[in-house]
Amino acid sequence: MELVAKCKIFQGPVLGLSSNDLHPYWIATAAPGESICVHDISYPTELCKLTCELNDFGSVKEEKVQMTSLKWNKIYPTALAATSSKGTTTFGNTKVKSLSDLEFSWNNPMHLAVSTANNGTSAAVTVWDMRFSRTPYHEYSTGTSGVNCLSWNRSGQLLASHTDGTISCCDVYSKEMIQGLTRAWHGDLGVTWTHSENAFATLSSKYGVRLHEMSDQRIYP
Repeated sequence: MELVAKCKIFQGPVLGLSSNDLHPYWIATAAPGESICVHDISYPTELCKLTCELNDFGSVKEEKVQMTSLKWNKIYPTALAATSSKGTTTFGNTKVKSLSDLEFSWNNPMHLAVSTANNGTSAAVTVWDMRFSRTPYHEYSTGTSGVNCLSWNRSGQLLASHTDGTISCCDVYSKEMIQGLTRAWHGDLGVTWTHSENAFATLSSKYGVRLHEMSDQRIYP
């Protein structure tokens, strides 16, 4: 394997990495702080084409801010969103702190799901319609701990892996929770849908990688 190009702007650690589905040569990276770079790998000699500072996240300058997630919009190729560990993002009158992950919907390009690492009394997962940001489109909490990872499939089902190892799944557009989840599955490190609409994988600190299947609105190991 040969190294094609190297970005010298970020010396590491790189805390976020996201490729663009519609522009396969565009890659976004996030470094400590609030710096994001967009690279065009079709020109490896000029790897970094754009650098931006996300100072509007509302973070305090004395705090050490870390990006926690960086995602391109699945339909609009120039829309890029990021979450921050200590920043505060405000929608309408609601303030959500310690954002852990975000996911754009495949069904509606204006729908964005965000999760919190420590939800406390607030919803663990909130879905926003970016055209109407005063109130959430949908929000829910399963009564478990915060969320560290989200994954949205093309059917509108949103998976969430919780910090205590549980997995939750919500059909966002019917606003119903999918049944059949147990604590024993332990997906505390991450969760992702496969290319199949009814299969997903969990990443666990105890059990490694497991593949699960969903049938008749229930989930099976």
